[in-house]
Amino acid sequence: MATYTETVDGLKAKFGSFVLDAEAGAGNKSAALRSRKLSMELRKDFAEFRKASVANDQVNTKHREEKPAAPAAPTA
Repeated sequence: MATYTETVDGLKAKFGSFVLDAEAGAGNKSAALRSRKLSMELRKDFAEFRKASVANDQVNTKHREEKPAAPAAPTA
């Protein structure tokens, strides 16, 4: 599985291509076809992003421990 940063960088590049092709697709059949194909690839890539994001969160929050509850203040 790719790292979180690699996944995000891949999404940036692919999404940029998708936007260009989608905008050009209004008058260009080839660009429209490419944008539809990229949209299906992006769907899979977003699923991979979710996995990488969850894994990244687990790694980054392992060092945090639950703090014990503060003792209650004595009442008079």
